[in-house]
Amino acid sequence: FQKPLHVSELYTMKHVIDIQDYGGNRVARLLPTFRLRFDENNIQVISRFLSFINS
Repeated sequence: FQKPLHVSELYTMKHVIDIQDYGGNRVARLLPTFRLRFDENNIQVISRFLSFINS
């Protein structure tokens, strides 16, 4: 899974993932509406997204 994240994907994920900042540590969780829609490939995308926002 080496595909780079595109702006459209980041934009989409901002509406799917609830990002909260606790004392400088960003905590992200899938919004309940979307939680059951994600397959393994999307989980990998999210993992890369989380690495991106925490870097």
